[in-house]
Amino acid sequence: LGKAVELETESDTLGELQKAIRHHWQVHEKTIVKVVHDTSVHESAEAETLSALGIEEGSHLTVILENPGPILLKVQNLPCRAADLHLAVRGGKLSHHCDRLQVEVTLKGGAPSHTEFFVTLRDGDAVLAREQLSTDRQVTFGEEHEIVRLAKPDTFFVLEYSVAATGPPRPVPPRPVVADWICLIFYVNSSIEVPSQICEPERRNMDDFPRRIRPVRPVRIRTRDGS
Repeated sequence: LGKAVELETESDTLGELQKAIRHHWQVHEKTIVKVVHDTSVHESAEAETLSALGIEEGSHLTVILENPGPILLKVQNLPCRAADLHLAVRGGKLSHHCDRLQVEVTLKGGAPSHTEFFVTLRDGDAVLAREQLSTDRQVTFGEEHEIVRLAKPDTFFVLEYSVAATGPPRPVPPRPVVADWICLIFYVNSSIEVPSQICEPERRNMDDFPRRIRPVRPVRIRTRDGS
């Protein structure tokens, strides 16, 4: 590693060793620090002292830096809305470069055949890339796709959809279910399959409020002196 990290093996813990490694080599806070001693890989036993893990003064250690697991965008029972482009869910900002995307849209019975689904890469309000998705099968986007090549730290992905207007307008039943939808965003230099972050739509929106709100009547309070 090129620099020495001084710790007391009897009292200092694996977590303190990992913290020292992050500080000295400016490792990103979301990067996973694995410590290899002999044939053992230590990652999550932060509270264990170094000596309890068999690490003593003069021990030879190997440090593995691995990016976190994927970001999971998840939408269940996506409701149908008329025309235009609608946001289904927004992902968190990327901490590292993207390796690939895996997206799957499962249509529900009665879903309009003219519904279109998209995964979009954004940087703030700017759209960097957008891909239209096939339905009822898993689609993978790799480095050969612009949407992956342009995905860098601080950009983020969103899932969007639209129901195109075709033919004469027809009444839309209340909150019909269109699809279930998942998108996994994998980082480069990561073999971890378990999501490090799960993003779902906010449950509370204007559709959830009652259509009629009973007005609040003023209440008059009379004091003892009659005022």
